[in-house]
Amino acid sequence: MKEFFSAYGKVVDATVMVDRESGRSKGFGFVTYEDASNADQLVAKMGLILDDKQVGVV
Repeated sequence: MKEFFSAYGKVVDATVMVDRESGRSKGFGFVTYEDASNADQLVAKMGLILDDKQVGVV
């Protein structure tokens, strides 16, 4: 995930949320950029696909 989002700026932290019991991804995570304006670039590119899933930015 960090690699994917690094295309839009320097990523400080990237975390995929996983189910405690199964260890499987819950299908969402969090990315923190060094510069918040990089998140704005992602919002402008809504419709990005990562691992066959559409990326949403909030």
